Amino acid sequence: MRTILTTILTFAAGAALAHPSVVAHEHPHGASLLPEAAALAIGGLLVAGGLALLRRMRRR
Repeated sequence: MRTILTTILTFAAGAALAHPSVVAHEHPHGASLLPEAAALAIGGLLVAGGLALLRRMRRR
């Protein structure tokens, strides 16, 4: 169960941080390497959810 959960959370967090921008735009210095605030929020929620599930699984 842990392996499945870890794999799912890894891919979900990677997808949240690597998504292309919905609106096409250009940066004056080229591509921005910084993730958007929404991507950071989604990644944080996924990590928090994963930690909560891990705590729940360890209690049992």
